[in-house]
Order: sequence, then structure tokens, then C-alpha cells
Amino acid sequence: MPADTFSPEDMLLIQRVVPEMQLFRNWPQHDVQGLIEDMRVIRDPAGRCLLRQGEIADGLYAIAAGSVEVSAGHEDGRRYIRRFAQPGMLFGLVSVLDGRGSTYSYVARENTKILFVRRAAFLAMLARNPKLWPSVANHVGDFQRMALALLDEHIFERLHVRLTRVLVAIAKTYGIPVGPGVIGIKITQDDLGNLLGVTRQSVSKELKRLERSKLVRIEYGQIMLTNVPALGKV
Repeated sequence: MPADTFSPEDMLLIQRVVPEMQLFRNWPQHDVQGLIEDMRVIRDPAGRCLLRQGEIADGLYAIAAGSVEVSAGHEDGRRYIRRFAQPGMLFGLVSVLDGRGSTYSYVARENTKILFVRRAAFLAMLARNPKLWPSVANHVGDFQRMALALLDEHIFERLHVRLTRVLVAIAKTYGIPVGPGVIGIKITQDDLGNLLGVTRQSVSKELKRLERSKLVRIEYGQIMLTNVPALGKV
């Protein structure tokens, strides 16, 4: 979709978000503009799957607004949530580069706007300007380092430390102030278990410990963080 077919609102969003994305931050302005001219905006309601695990990405997806759950499923029914991706993050890059299926599924957690660039257009731009390849390599490398750091954390950190870290991180990004010093996050204990790679029962046990310490309050479908500074020091 050419840039002149965007609504004024979409164009402002694109011009603000794209240059600040890690992958494109050091690209020359004319290359960023060329990428924008090949973009289209996809509006996805909450719950829609944008890219399925094992599916080959037909393009590059960049989150402009909303949030996306990144997860992987196992054949025995278990599910692991890798992260809740937020605006400025992109996905589909590795699949676009190697032509193989996506490692994760990507599902909109809320009404989401995605900036989409066709695989052929993105690869053609890299072919025209090989100097852009180092930025792609650095981006993939950064995600590899993040994945290894997460693996180390999973192996060496105790569950209550990992849980409090996740709660504080989610509160910073998606938390909703609901009272003096109280921040609510809409997440289930099942989802927390899937994020941390443990059972719901293990999460429930740790949450109850935090509740007894008056650091959280457990409610249906959400958790109230009643003392975020203290929670961050647990």
C-alpha cells in the first residue's frame, strides 16, 4: 500500500514509530521512507492470531499500537508464553530471512495495529543496499542474547524472584492505576505460569506469600500490586 493511501492518523503513527524501532534506527532516511512506502496497516482485534507457530512469515510485522502475546505450544498441550510484545517490537524477521516456520505464535492481546512489510519487498531492499545487513545481524544477535539471558534466569533464579520481576515489568508496561499506590494488571495465574514455565499451583503458592506480605492483592482475572517499590526489592 503506497504511503499516500494511509489515513493522516496512520501516517503520523508510522512516522513516529518506525524510525525509533531498533532495526531501523540507524538506517538512512531514504531507506526508512522506502520501507514505509511498502507498508500497510493491519488492525487486529484482541484474540486474533497474526502468525502461527510453524507458519512461514509472509512479511515483517511491526507493532505500532497495542500488545501481542508471543507463545509456543507443545504437542502434549503445554504452552509457554515467551513475552508480551509491545509497540516498537517486530516479529517474523527470522522466518523472513530463512524461509522456515515461525518458532512462536503471535496473538493480539488487545486491539492492535500492525505495520506489515511484504517479505519480497524487505528482501529486495536488503539486496539493493547490502550496508543494511549489519543492522539486521545486530538485531538478531540482540534477541539471541536476550533468549540466553532468559534461559540462565530460568535455570538459576528462584521462582519468587522471577515472579516479582515479571509482575513489576508487566505493571510498568500494562499496569493501570486503580488507587493510591495500587496498580492493577490483568493477567491470570495460568498465564503467569505459562510465562514462567511452571504450574499454576506454584504461581498461586508464591502469590499467596506476597499477599500475606501485603505486596499484592489477588482478584479474579487480575492482580493488584499494592507496593511496587517494595515488590521490586523482593
